[in-house]
Amino acid sequence: GRSSADGFDLFAAAGVTLESNTAFFNGGSGFVVRDLGPTSGTVARNIGFGNQGHGLSTDHNIALTLACNDWFDNSAGATEGLAPGASDLAVDPYFCD
Repeated sequence: GRSSADGFDLFAAAGVTLESNTAFFNGGSGFVVRDLGPTSGTVARNIGFGNQGHGLSTDHNIALTLACNDWFDNSAGATEGLAPGASDLAVDPYFCD
């Protein structure tokens, strides 16, 4: 959290598994997945909160399955390059005291 750039920046040459991470208050996007070839995989149970970019940013040719992520209050929106998953949320992660 609190990076002046992107939070997590992955360069994938094959399958991607990005699970159970939190990226918050970064100067860019919370999570970025860039493609170096045909890439598929899963992005699940992550929180992207309060980033200046998107919660998740991907190249347009990456086939990721998104499930049960929380993309809340990111300045540029929830995702870029693909739509949020059917079970993704936009819920304030401060939901508990």
